[in-house]
Amino acid sequence: LAHDRYNWGSCRGEAWEEFADNWAPVVKMAAQRRKPLIIGEFGAPPAGGRRDQWFRDAAAWMKTDPDARRWLYGFAYYHSFHDTCPWDFMNSADGRAGWIEAFTNDPHFRGAPFPLPRPTNAAEPLPVLLPLPVPLL
Repeated sequence: LAHDRYNWGSCRGEAWEEFADNWAPVVKMAAQRRKPLIIGEFGAPPAGGRRDQWFRDAAAWMKTDPDARRWLYGFAYYHSFHDTCPWDFMNSADGRAGWIEAFTNDPHFRGAPFPLPRPTNAAEPLPVLLPLPVPLL
């Protein structure tokens, strides 16, 4: 299975959404169906410095939630220069440090550490994909 969910937060004037609140129901659905899940895309806006901690919390949840550890096989961050919501964190002080700490420098996420793409002004999205450790079925 693959699914997309975003924390639209400040981009739409909505409340901030924690990663686990967004993804726990989707992971539980995959677990109930005994289907591996890949997070096709996820993202969060800067929201005044909250994105760093959002990344840390996301990684912590992926590593500690039993269903996530069992059924979540990988994910891709929607790294885009969007017109109305700045999903891009590599060109921002908000998010880059949290991502590096949470994902790049954590050996739990297979393939890490890996070099982040260089900051760019291109209008095309840059997917950031990390495979998670594959659980034994």
